[in-house]
Amino acid sequence: MTYIEIKEPREKAKERLDKLVITEEDLERFDSCGFYEWEGEEFNSDLVVKIKTKLGEILDSVYDFAEGKAYSREITTFELDGDRQFLITGGMSWGDDPTDHFTDFWIFFEFLGYPSHVSPDSEEAKKWKEEVNA
Repeated sequence: MTYIEIKEPREKAKERLDKLVITEEDLERFDSCGFYEWEGEEFNSDLVVKIKTKLGEILDSVYDFAEGKAYSREITTFELDGDRQFLITGGMSWGDDPTDHFTDFWIFFEFLGYPSHVSPDSEEAKKWKEEVNA
C-alpha cells in the first residue's frame, strides 16, 4: 500500500517540479520505485526532459484524482482533521505492483512528496517543510 498527502495546490506543486534538478542518481530512485523505462540509458539532457515529462504526467494524474476529475476503483481519497487530503492505493500482490497506480504514487512520493531518503530531523527536511508550507 502507498499513499500521498496533498499538501499544496497543483500550481505550487508544478512550480516545485519546474525547479527540481534531476541528477543521474535520480535514475536509481526510479528503479527503486519499480519504474525501469530508462534502465541502461545514458544520462543526458534528452533523458532529463523525458523524466520531467513523466513527473509532470504523474503530477497531473494525482491531482486529477484528488480534485475529482478522474476516478479509479484502485484509489481512495479521504481527509483527516478536515483539511489534510490523502490518496491511497494498494492491495494484494503476487510480487508485482498491487494496482496500476502504485508505481506512479511511489514516484510522486519520492520526487514531489516528502523525500523518504531524508531524515525528518535534518536541515534538508526543515527546508522542504518550509518550502511546502510557504
